[in-house]
Amino acid sequence: MWWSTPAIYYIIAEPSMSHGLTVFTMATFFALWYPPSPDRSTWHWVKLAGAAGLAALVRWQDGLIILIPLAELCWWVVRRRVSPARALTYLSMSGALILVVFSPQLLMWKTLYGSFLTIPQGTGFFNWSSPHVLATLFSTRHGLISWHPIFLLGLLGLVPLWKEHREVALVILFVFAGEMYVNSAVSNWWADDAFGGRRFVSLIPFLTVPLTMVLTRMRRRLVAAVLAALVLWNGLSLIQYRLRFVSMSEPLTIREMTVDRLLVPFRLIERILR
Repeated sequence: MWWSTPAIYYIIAEPSMSHGLTVFTMATFFALWYPPSPDRSTWHWVKLAGAAGLAALVRWQDGLIILIPLAELCWWVVRRRVSPARALTYLSMSGALILVVFSPQLLMWKTLYGSFLTIPQGTGFFNWSSPHVLATLFSTRHGLISWHPIFLLGLLGLVPLWKEHREVALVILFVFAGEMYVNSAVSNWWADDAFGGRRFVSLIPFLTVPLTMVLTRMRRRLVAAVLAALVLWNGLSLIQYRLRFVSMSEPLTIREMTVDRLLVPFRLIERILR
């Protein structure tokens, strides 16, 4: 999936940024969390907490996944599959480990900004009451779906996933909604000179599951054609962006996102032959 998303750019062209590494941390958390079970060992809960803390350390916005094992633990207590005393033990150990893993970030914030918890960009960086959801999804200015339509396929896959694995679909929907709210509430929701929806790279490990649900319901030839088209489209977009055939920060025109993108190979040949 990452060949059709911003991840390919940030792993190859901008490896110093957190967006490539967050694919690993979120995938690690998801792999340890699935399947949800009340019979996890103490060591399993410790690993899950460590993975959640690591994801938050790499990109603090991803710390919302800490709520997933917490909610699951509460659910098992309500269903009487885990005793309150046992749940409290798991919760105490997990909280302590998350704090230890995340402590380098806390210490850095304290050193630079004088507070253990802060928003480095300033209090005006977020406008929590006015998220730009539609623009963040569909704008030609780095909109998630307008730049990377494979995310739409992944979201559509939540419908069949809900029918077969409701708890997994619910977790993925929660992560998507949380990331969407945080990212769309940022004052510069388009993320400046980002390659597409770079702040949503964290969703890739989660949306791979519902995407698979969609693709397995299609014929193999159609799957190959769709994936090839999405990878090619993203590749043309990457070249168009990286070589500055289009603006890196301003909204693109419809022509730039369609006709001009298809003409990128010819522009590339023309540049090479100069």
